[in-house]
Amino acid sequence: MYIEKLKICNFRIIDKNGVELKFNKGINAIIGANNIGKTAIIDAIRIATSICDYKKNIYFSMSDFHINKNGTRETTAQIDVFLSDVPENLIEIWDPENPTKGEYHIRFRIEKNKQGEDKIKYETWGGKYEGNNLSGEFFDTIKLSYLNALRNVENDLYPSRNSKIGNLVSSLFVDESEKNSLLSEIFNANKEILSNEKITKAKKIINTNLSEIEKINSQRIELNFIDPKFENVTSSLKTLFIPKWTFVDNEEIKKFITDNNLNDYKLENNDGFFVDVERLLEENEIDSLIKNKLLELQHFSLEIYQN
Repeated sequence: MYIEKLKICNFRIIDKNGVELKFNKGINAIIGANNIGKTAIIDAIRIATSICDYKKNIYFSMSDFHINKNGTRETTAQIDVFLSDVPENLIEIWDPENPTKGEYHIRFRIEKNKQGEDKIKYETWGGKYEGNNLSGEFFDTIKLSYLNALRNVENDLYPSRNSKIGNLVSSLFVDESEKNSLLSEIFNANKEILSNEKITKAKKIINTNLSEIEKINSQRIELNFIDPKFENVTSSLKTLFIPKWTFVDNEEIKKFITDNNLNDYKLENNDGFFVDVERLLEENEIDSLIKNKLLELQHFSLEIYQN
């Protein structure tokens, strides 16, 4: 499922005439000069795909309503999302004339409360006609990972709760069974490493000393690497830099590259013979013996700050 068309009206710089954007399946780029609404389009998509309270990563605020040339704030704004390759079970948004298509709509409005204060209200509906309410299950089918510009690469790619890499990986896990499978692997790996004799001995030393210090109600500690929760696993992912060209002094690999006319993957200069190992392995079927020798060459990586 992907967004095929987007309509936006009365949102920030976009006036009541609105804009309509058409997208292709795959990669799309929005290009234009400053201050013409590129960020508004991206934020409209973010708002439209995380409108449920428990999924919100961006909020529609009073300042998001368009202000016209007379300086008057509009009182309504609307985002219409048109989808293609819609799964059969998403009947809430179906186009009856073409079930592979679907649409949903979000309208924001300014409404006064009992105290006379302006408050933002919104309604959503699926399909062509208002009144067809959308469920939380529908929004659960939408996977959005917003990766904003890297202002400080070292900080922005550092493992953390709001890690961009963690957010991207999380969006690729479709259901709970996939998450549980990963956690099971983490748990078993932790268990095996923690059974190491030296780690077990360290834990025993700590607990023995705690027992001596606290004769009554003695506390005990347990050692672990990562708390086996999905969010902790993804937030601990670290980004490393691997140089594209790997130095090769293995004559067998050099001969293999030359004999098989894989010149696009090699670089020769005064410093020696280099190979783009990752691209070579990705784009070619290679004998396992040579493959393992190529992988052994990638024996180091660099921290982001070392790039």
